[in-house]
Amino acid sequence: MKVNEEIKEKLLKNFEKWKKELNREIDYYLDLIKDAERVEYIMHSKKRLLLRLLRYFPIHRDYCYFCIMKDSGKFDTCMSCPYAKYHQECPQKCSDYAIIMKHLDMLYELIDKLYYYIGEEYEEDSREPFYQGENFRIFVEKLDDDLVKIIWEEYNEKDKEWKPYGRKLISRKEYEAVKHTFEQRVCEK
Repeated sequence: MKVNEEIKEKLLKNFEKWKKELNREIDYYLDLIKDAERVEYIMHSKKRLLLRLLRYFPIHRDYCYFCIMKDSGKFDTCMSCPYAKYHQECPQKCSDYAIIMKHLDMLYELIDKLYYYIGEEYEEDSREPFYQGENFRIFVEKLDDDLVKIIWEEYNEKDKEWKPYGRKLISRKEYEAVKHTFEQRVCEK
């Protein structure tokens, strides 16, 4: 099928308008992220941006060459649409378009429900590195004047990431003794 230049121009004009609106939306959320003073504000703004991107997804009739053809009188009904011959008429429940729209809606709902919860607060990482070997590492988190948490992590080759292996609470006195002994053994090697 040869391109109809008039239809192509309308399609491109719609995409240019879409691009301008989309860039305005992106800039708005990037400004919010730039001004954020807390990670939680960044996460909330990014979630809103992701949701806007899904709503701006250019799949509706203004961005469809064939819908523009129909609107321009090149054919009368969706039944006559060349796209429908392969993908069924878009308004039908089981058309490829309807399936794509259903999944976009599902993705929107998932991001809305799961990406960031209002009220989430991320803690600062107060762990101090204690030791790192090739496949394991140890962190220390000082909880208060008398208590220390030791955290072991193992490197998972399959996932290519560090994963928690174990945790143990010990007194500050025990920690100082273990630290001294451990440092001596490491220095001897």
